[in-house]
Amino acid sequence: GLVGTIVVDLDPEIAVARLVEHRGFTEDDARSRIANQASREERLAKAAVVIDNSGTLDDLEPQIDLAWAWIEGHRSSASTL
Repeated sequence: GLVGTIVVDLDPEIAVARLVEHRGFTEDDARSRIANQASREERLAKAAVVIDNSGTLDDLEPQIDLAWAWIEGHRSSASTL
């Protein structure tokens, strides 16, 4: 069963800039896409684990490792039930 939600969090302004720069969105399209998602507050309120994606890939790597360890911990405890 579901044990929790992992949320990758990013400031909306950084998200807009990345969509425009890397994905070819117009700024209006990027803002529209973000507006159609669940709010940042809603996602964070439901998160068991939050990964901050506002930095570099080097900043992201240790957070991914921690999230994976969390997943592994829940998988091994679930398999003993």
